[in-house]
This record gives sequence, structure tokens and C-alpha cells, in this order.
Amino acid sequence: MQVFLYDKSYAKRFKCAISVWRTVGLILAYSFCYAASLIALFAFEVDHPLLILLVLIGYMVWLIVWLVRQQPVSQAPVIAYVLDADGLLWQVFLNQRYVKQTAYDIALQYYASQGQPIQPSLAGKFAYYVQCSRQGISHWNNVYGGEAKTTPLYHLSPLVQTKWAYKFQYCTAKGKIKKLTIPKGYPTLFRYLWGDNAV
Repeated sequence: MQVFLYDKSYAKRFKCAISVWRTVGLILAYSFCYAASLIALFAFEVDHPLLILLVLIGYMVWLIVWLVRQQPVSQAPVIAYVLDADGLLWQVFLNQRYVKQTAYDIALQYYASQGQPIQPSLAGKFAYYVQCSRQGISHWNNVYGGEAKTTPLYHLSPLVQTKWAYKFQYCTAKGKIKKLTIPKGYPTLFRYLWGDNAV
């Protein structure tokens, strides 16, 4: 398996790396969202409640759109792309809340007990969860989340390129067409997909 990892220094060239200001902006946006919700609760006690509610609704819509646009960049450091033995590309998201003893750590302990010690690595961790998915073992559910979410990207095809990202279209295992945004932080991935034409 070939694992394509996020490269922060490469992402900085295209201004799509996680910066302090972007992190602060996300925190402030979430905080203001809560504050706006509290204000909305008391909006009917002022002279122009409808106007305040309209402003708050407009802000909430803008905030949701902004947060959705920030998501590919904010999650990029914990997402890798894995090319399996059949030539299928997978997107793997590692949930940072599961940092103690994961299924990957247990697997390493098992191999060590069998006299086959494997050096732990980030690339190996991403590849491990793809191997599990290929065997029908899932470490993710829509209710509680989980350690890792693996998504096979069938029939991946490029749609458009922006200053900081590539946008793709792919087909799910159930045949549904979806779109995917990948920030320009994976140099080896783009070289694999487009060769020397990659940015």
C-alpha cells in the first residue's frame, strides 16, 4: 500500500495550512455562535425583535457556510490517502479523540507477542485501517464516531482547481456521486494523480 500524507510545509506554499489566525478564527466563530444563540433567546424582549432575529439568522447561515469551507483545511492534518493493492484510493480520517490504545496499538502488541515486532508509524496506522476496511472491519459509525473513518473513492475524477485546493467527484460503494475537496497539502498524491502536471 502507498500512503499519501499531509505535508504542512508544502501546504504553506498555497496558504492552505492551519495557521494560528485560522485556528483563532474558528474558535471565535464557534464562540460567537453560542453568544448569538443566547441573544436570540432574549430577542423578543427588545423593541425590534424581528430585525434582530433576521440579522442572527443571516449570520448563522454565513457561519455555517464559512465553517463548511474551512473543514477540508482544518481536518487535513489527520487525513491521509491510501492506495491499496487493487489500485483503489481511500480517504482515511483519524479521530484525534482516540489517542490512548487504539485497535492499531493492539495489533502492534499482538505482532510483537508473535515475534514480529513492527515499528509504529503514521503511514502504517493509516494503512492498517484500510486493511481492516478491506476485510469488512469498521472502526466508525455515524452515532458515536470511532477511531478511523475510511472512505473508498471509486471512479475519482477532478472537477476544478482553486488557489488552495483541488475539487473531485467520486462514487460511493452504494453508487452515489459525491464531491470531495482536497487542500494542496499532499504533494505526492497530486504527483501520483497527474504526474509532472501537478502543482
